[in-house]
Amino acid sequence: YVEARSRLLPLSKKFADLPNDVKEKYVKADAYYAFGWSHGKEKLQEKPDYSKGSYYANPQYDKPVEDEEIIAKYPSFVHPNIWPK
Repeated sequence: YVEARSRLLPLSKKFADLPNDVKEKYVKADAYYAFGWSHGKEKLQEKPDYSKGSYYANPQYDKPVEDEEIIAKYPSFVHPNIWPK
């Protein structure tokens, strides 16, 4: 875990510095922003919070289920992880 985290943290800065149109490719609105990139979707004092961005992924399973119907029905819980390329 420690080694993986040490490799991942510097990549988060690289991702955050990418142009917005590139980061938008990793937004998953139909999963309620529970997977992939999220920026300005959370609210702070009733206003969109643009002071931070978040990248969400399932820490245990890259693809929790194979059944596409289940994924479509529960996208915020079982959508496959969305990784930058």
